Amino acid sequence: MPPLRIGILGAARIAPGAVIEPIKANADLAEKAIIASVAARSAEKAAKFAEEHGIASTHDSYEAMLADDSIDAVYNPLPNSRHAELTIMALQAGKQCVVALSLPLLVHTDTLPAPAGPCPRG
Repeated sequence: MPPLRIGILGAARIAPGAVIEPIKANADLAEKAIIASVAARSAEKAAKFAEEHGIASTHDSYEAMLADDSIDAVYNPLPNSRHAELTIMALQAGKQCVVALSLPLLVHTDTLPAPAGPCPRG
């Protein structure tokens, strides 16, 4: 089975410790998942983050990453105010999604659509 290709929504300071370093540090995990891309508010910020962390590609918007069929899953470390919006967009795009802190999703459940079932793995 090919590795799960993960995209990071944002060049957040939490991302290296939360997903990049754990994957690189664990040989078994590194065979099963790779950080394939990063998207940020600007192409320059995404490029700088990608270079600093050895990420092969970038997207110049969150929407572009979510539309990329080569990305299987996304990590959403964005500010709490963006969690629900971008998590819903990611799920609608068929991506598996991990959110850095799900409290806003729990507090604002009225913003979530009814579950449609698990997201398929591409």
